[in-house]
Amino acid sequence: MTVCVHPSTNRARFGYFFFLFQRKRDEKIQSQTQTGRCRLNVFVKSILLAFLCGSLTAFSQSFSFKDPSPFVFGLATAPAHSEDALPDAWLNFAREGGVAAWKNVARADERLRFWSDPDVELAWAAASGAKSLRLGLDWGRLVPYAPGSLKCGSDTPCSAGVQDRQALERYKEILRSVRAYGLEPMVTLFHHSLPIWAVEMGGWSNRLVVDAFVSFVKDVVSECGGLVDEWITFNEPTVFSLLSDVARIWPPGGKQRISGLVSVPLITRGAYWLSLENMAEAHKRAYDSIRSLDRQLASTRNPFAHGLPARVGLAHNISYNNGARWFDWASARYFDAISKYTFTDRIVGQLDFLGINYYGQEVVKGLGVAFVDRAEYSESGRAVYPEGLSLLLLDYHQRYNKKKVARTRANTELKFVITENGVSDSTDALRGVYFVEHLAAVRHAQGLGVPVEGYYFWTLSDNWEWADGYCPKFGLLEVDRENNLERRPRPSFILFREVATHRSVSAQSRDLQWKRYLAAQGTPRPQCRDENGRDSLDEPRMDMTFRGIDFRFRGSFGQPAR
Repeated sequence: MTVCVHPSTNRARFGYFFFLFQRKRDEKIQSQTQTGRCRLNVFVKSILLAFLCGSLTAFSQSFSFKDPSPFVFGLATAPAHSEDALPDAWLNFAREGGVAAWKNVARADERLRFWSDPDVELAWAAASGAKSLRLGLDWGRLVPYAPGSLKCGSDTPCSAGVQDRQALERYKEILRSVRAYGLEPMVTLFHHSLPIWAVEMGGWSNRLVVDAFVSFVKDVVSECGGLVDEWITFNEPTVFSLLSDVARIWPPGGKQRISGLVSVPLITRGAYWLSLENMAEAHKRAYDSIRSLDRQLASTRNPFAHGLPARVGLAHNISYNNGARWFDWASARYFDAISKYTFTDRIVGQLDFLGINYYGQEVVKGLGVAFVDRAEYSESGRAVYPEGLSLLLLDYHQRYNKKKVARTRANTELKFVITENGVSDSTDALRGVYFVEHLAAVRHAQGLGVPVEGYYFWTLSDNWEWADGYCPKFGLLEVDRENNLERRPRPSFILFREVATHRSVSAQSRDLQWKRYLAAQGTPRPQCRDENGRDSLDEPRMDMTFRGIDFRFRGSFGQPAR
């Protein structure tokens, strides 16, 4: 007999135990040949189970991305996460001790060998059912020396544009390979990795870095324009500036500088605000360059099917900020104030689509973050909260498409793409349910009129995760670093392939993910952040367990309102 039980509600648990109790009782009754009474109990049991199943169907809805069309499923990565032979600022930072879980890991320098052997990742990406791969071109690899220096092998000062032409040709080969595997590239031009010389110049707070970046962009787009239809100028500018210029837990490191957040008109501008101003200027100039240089119509295979010249977007990180305690409300709103619209308001008039990088809820405590009992967490310390993604999408749509804040009436509708969403989970018990519930949040937002065109999962293979090193496991594929970086698909890879191929999530598949997650309730799991929620660890602590939190997204999935 098949039992319809959704294991994440008390009623479902009661139904399941009630079923077991009744089955044992039925067997006893049968042994006593009390046929009539047995039939009555079976009938009553069926009625009760039907009631329980019916009451749970609202929590087990299927949903589809077949309409509207197109909706693109993709995978996301970046050079600093995946490329070997990359002598960047992050490698220096790791060797100087700034990165946890790095020296104690085999083949740490090799990352994922996406530079020397991209076919391994690309073959798996193609097998995943994804239609697009978001990747990057590393600025420092292409422009290794400071513009104007005499290190380029001649008496002529180094150009601000591309200096390593051989490396550029290699990137073009990789882009062609991406397309040969049936994937369309979405290319990021700055993904949290400054050239070493730019770090030494003070990073984005130095105006000269802006000029150098624009020169780099012009050269790259001139060479790669026919291979790329979707460009992203910056990945998470607010995060980069906060962690590099203020917290200093990213390169160049050093002592924390809270003063970087200070801004007094006509008196002082902290490094955080100055860097954001300069990155905004760099975006605008890069946008104009790309739109003028890359006029070729998009490939007919472009999964976004816009049929226009290349589009330019931004990947913006937003978390749903909540206070750990009632009096932390002000802190949560402060973090909203310095990150939510600070950058996007400056550049949204020169933006074809807004990429959203969303990983969950930040539970704010004072000026830091906290672990609370009411939430489930990833291995990198983020609280899981799918509803926050839907709320934020609605918020940005209301601001930029309805109210037209910082946009003119002549601007076309701003499109949205989920450019990153994923969870660090080496057990793979959480990843599946995290994936389907965040997709549910996206589908709900679409139904309310938000023009979301795609979803990119972070990421395909376990990789180097910034200052956390190799501790957090974000991959659909497990990477055995002790065994020549061998890839092994996790169950979540099979789930992603099923969803991306059919562009839908069935109620049965959704229930199965919840059962897998709740089966792990109470079991220890790795945590790569210290108890303060900030510091990274060389070895994960094991003092947390899966909590069995019901974070299911309960919104409806009506037809998109246009």
